Amino acid sequence: MSAVGRVNARSTAVVATLGVTLVALFGSPPSAEAAATTCVAENVTAGTAPSSDLQEAIDLASAGDTVQFSGVCVGGFTIRQNLTLLGISTAETPQATLDGDGVVKVLRVRGDATTEVTLTDVSVTGGASPRRGGGIRNYFGTLILNGSSSVTDNTSGDRGGGIYVDGGSLVLESSSSVSNNTSVDFGGGIFAAAGSVTLDGSASVSGNVASNGGGGGLFVNSGLVTLDGSASVSSNVSHRSGGGIYLASGTAALAGSASVSGNVSSSGGGGIFQGSGTMTLDDSASVSGNSTASFGGGLYLQGSATLNGAASVVDNTAALAGGGIYSNGRGLDLNQSSVVSANTAPKGGGILIVRLRAVTMSGSALVSENSGRRGGGIYNSGDLTLNGSSSVAGNISRRGGGILNAANGSGPVVMNDSASVIANRSYYLGGGVYNRGEMVMNGSAYVSSNNGRQGGGIYNSKGTVLVNELATVFENTARVTGGGVLNDLGTVTLSASGSVYANTPDDCAGC
Repeated sequence: MSAVGRVNARSTAVVATLGVTLVALFGSPPSAEAAATTCVAENVTAGTAPSSDLQEAIDLASAGDTVQFSGVCVGGFTIRQNLTLLGISTAETPQATLDGDGVVKVLRVRGDATTEVTLTDVSVTGGASPRRGGGIRNYFGTLILNGSSSVTDNTSGDRGGGIYVDGGSLVLESSSSVSNNTSVDFGGGIFAAAGSVTLDGSASVSGNVASNGGGGGLFVNSGLVTLDGSASVSSNVSHRSGGGIYLASGTAALAGSASVSGNVSSSGGGGIFQGSGTMTLDDSASVSGNSTASFGGGLYLQGSATLNGAASVVDNTAALAGGGIYSNGRGLDLNQSSVVSANTAPKGGGILIVRLRAVTMSGSALVSENSGRRGGGIYNSGDLTLNGSSSVAGNISRRGGGILNAANGSGPVVMNDSASVIANRSYYLGGGVYNRGEMVMNGSAYVSSNNGRQGGGIYNSKGTVLVNELATVFENTARVTGGGVLNDLGTVTLSASGSVYANTPDDCAGC
């Protein structure tokens, strides 16, 4: 099967994957067997005697105390003061557990903006609530999960299957995790109405489901979400937008080797959906292996976004358009050595740029090895600028192997400096570029080593192409005609020292 043929197969598979994943995650009903209480708690700061009543130990603790417990403590618990809750492993119960027994919210963290509660090596499970957090509800203070703490197998009838954050801060550190939780509405794993959510170390949010809303892993209504270290958001499912993360407004920052991977959505943004605000991917942060039955397999952008360092959007799939990125926001900048690669969609395999939106590539940014029927690398209905040594390379499509520049209201495709469109392939028209709008090549920009049936380098359909300054179109190949450029009722202008040469079988047909 050809690379373009595989687009249909992969896109169809996205829809099937969503259904199969939901069945797998909802297929086994919770056990009706009641959890057994084996709870032993004590205030190690005050040196109190062990007790089977964890809530009493919490209520009697002073601010700043540490209450440790072992075994399984069943019921709903409330913390109102600064406190560390420390889980102790035993042979009978390796993970100290707070269990809601499928009937109550497990933990409420109350207090005010100065309250700080830390859970260390504690499992929170079996919570069930009709609203606002199946496992934990954090009101306004700071909640920290560290060590091997986990929030798993909880359900909410509306938002925040695992954790609901009214405000303040939620911090996941070390190997802490939020997994296999379910919300009927938004935020299968975590819902943050406001405040901040931080994942650091090897913290993870995985396998959660928003069964009738957005944000399978994490929904941030407003505020800040930060992923650093090797933190991950993976294998979550949203029946609307944002399989991994739904950022309604605010700021998202991914750094280190943080990743958003393997998430699925039925609407926009298999990996991340951005409603507004700003998003930054730095260092080697990645968005990979996500899929959507709609637009934006990796990212769906409606605000501004920047990729720096070696950040990457790789191997994502969209059933409709924008396999890697669907850019419908205030601007997308690909800087330094950032990469958009190996993504698939029928329209805009790597990136789709919506009308009146702008994408700028700088440094050595690369859009490569993506595939689609139209615009293998980039489908442009807005403004696309390539600066520095940025490149669109090795992409495959039926029309516009590297770039398809649409006519309906699109701005120009501008290539500056030593930017390039190289080694792309089209099975039909425009191996490097299919242009129906305006294309300008400045500086030492070049289009080279592309291959198409007609218009190996550039197929110009009623558009305008200006090869300016020292820009070149060379060593491209057409299987029929227009090795360098095929001009179809448009205008091609060579200005200054711009040149078209050494193409096969000819340099410029119809010029």
